[in-house]
Amino acid sequence: LDSAIAGNEARSNDEATGGGIHNNGTAILGNVTVSGNFATDVGGGIQNEGTLGLFNVTVAENGATDGGDGLNNVGTLSIGNTLLVSNNSGLASSQDCRTETSAVMRDLGYNLVTTGNCNLPVVRRPEIGALADNGGATPTHALLVGSPALDAGDCSGDMLLTDQRGITRPQGGACDIGAFERSVLLFPIIYTQPIVIGPDLIPIALTVEP
Repeated sequence: LDSAIAGNEARSNDEATGGGIHNNGTAILGNVTVSGNFATDVGGGIQNEGTLGLFNVTVAENGATDGGDGLNNVGTLSIGNTLLVSNNSGLASSQDCRTETSAVMRDLGYNLVTTGNCNLPVVRRPEIGALADNGGATPTHALLVGSPALDAGDCSGDMLLTDQRGITRPQGGACDIGAFERSVLLFPIIYTQPIVIGPDLIPIALTVEP
């Protein structure tokens, strides 16, 4: 809960799986970022061989040699309000999300992927920032202006009402998808900066978006 799993590797001559997380029991992740992990077989970010729940999770920028770069599911997976994007090892087999035909996958809605066979809604331009300190105790991927994850999530039921950093959800018209909730300023910040045009100083007002 409220954590980042980042920069880990699973390497072995026998082709290791689960660079960030390898679950063969029962686990639930909420408000978690899984980023920058790698496996020499499958499941660069997450390898699920047990029972796994993902709620308001961002899985991004992970890699694997044989696919399932973000998530590889061979067990039972329940997933909601989760963003699986930009997971790419640079190989033709790269996938954000892969599930085996024998696996069980429960789509609880409000999920986004860029590639894979998990039968989740696909987006081509997720518009997320790099893993960074965006406030809070752990790093996150910020949602940028125009991201399809903005105001596209669900705030009802048991979904988490704060993000990974502790920011209250929702900030906009609805909750955002993933571990990061983009803050919205109630009033714009306006800076007035004079610039020189010919012999005159002309004040220019700039509105800065949060």
